[in-house]
Amino acid sequence: MTLMGYESEFAQNQSFAHFRPMDSPIVRAAVLFQFIRGAMFALILYPFREIITSGKYGWLILFGVIWGLTCLGAVNATPGSIEGFIYTEVSLKDHLVGMPEVITQALAFSGLFWWWERKAKSKLIDRDKNIVAHKGETL
Repeated sequence: MTLMGYESEFAQNQSFAHFRPMDSPIVRAAVLFQFIRGAMFALILYPFREIITSGKYGWLILFGVIWGLTCLGAVNATPGSIEGFIYTEVSLKDHLVGMPEVITQALAFSGLFWWWERKAKSKLIDRDKNIVAHKGETL
């Protein structure tokens, strides 16, 4: 929020007039709510883990799902969403102001998650091969 200058944007831009002030206790606690949000994403995406982790472009699929559903396909009329573009009188600049942050976060999460899971899967495969090889030696 500091890097992107949200505090001044929220104070000056009329489209953010309904947002809480940055020094509000609930805004300061926003990080805690991200853990709940993350757990919800995990539950929702869990059935699709094989599709995401097994393919060469699984990270791109995950990025598309996260960015598409949370940003473009948001059901509320927030800046940056299709609903916001249709139903608000917010300028195109204001719709795009948060996109670099959202895209960067979604890409970083998708790439890191995909890399982490592929690495973990590779270790499990190597471990299983070693167990099978070791059992073959004792027979």
